[in-house]
Amino acid sequence: IVMTLNNKYYSLQIMFMLWLFIVHPTDQRAQSNPEVAALLAFKNKLTDPNGFLSHWSIGYSSDPCNWDHIVCNSDYSSVEEINLGNGWLSGQLVPELSNLKSLKKLDLHANQLTGKIPAELGNLANLETMNLQYNQLSGCIPLELGALQNLQYMFLNNNHFTCYLPWSLGALLKLKTLHLQNNQLSGPILVHSFVYLTANGVDMD
Repeated sequence: IVMTLNNKYYSLQIMFMLWLFIVHPTDQRAQSNPEVAALLAFKNKLTDPNGFLSHWSIGYSSDPCNWDHIVCNSDYSSVEEINLGNGWLSGQLVPELSNLKSLKKLDLHANQLTGKIPAELGNLANLETMNLQYNQLSGCIPLELGALQNLQYMFLNNNHFTCYLPWSLGALLKLKTLHLQNNQLSGPILVHSFVYLTANGVDMD
C-alpha cells in the first residue's frame, strides 16, 4: 500500500512538473509579448459590464489577433486597430498602449472613459485615427500628440478637456480632420501654429 501511495505521489509530481514546463511557459511567453501586455494592462483599468472584452484573455487565445474588436496586419503579426466604440466601457487609458507600435486606429468613442490622455500615446508613430469623442476625458491635451506625424483623423470632441489647444497639433501635416468642440479649452489659440492646417482645408471644429 505504501509503495502504491508513493507511486501515485511521484506520478502527481511528474504531472505537475510537466504542466510547469509545457503550459506555464506558454502563458509567460504570451504575457512577455508587449502587445498582449499592453492590451491586458488596458483591460485591467476598465469596467466592462457587458462583457465586451470577454475574449481579451490568454486563456481564450495567446494571440491578440484572435481577440474581439482587434484587427491585425495582413500577416497577423501586429495589432493595427482597436475598435471599442459604444462598448459601455468605463475606466482610464493607460500608457502601455504606446507599446502597440504598429497601431493605426484607436477607436474608443462613445464610452465612459475618464482621466487624462497619457502623454506616451504620442509615441504611436503609425497612428492614423484617434477617436476618443463622447467620453468623459479631462485634463490637458498632451503636447506630445504633436509627434503623431501619420495622424489623419483626430476626434477629441465632447469630453471635458481643459487648458489651451497645444500648438504642436499644428505640426500634424497629414491631418485631415480635427474635432475639438464641446470641451472646456481655454487660453489663446496661437493662430500662426495652425496656418498649415487651415491653408490645406483641414476639417477643424
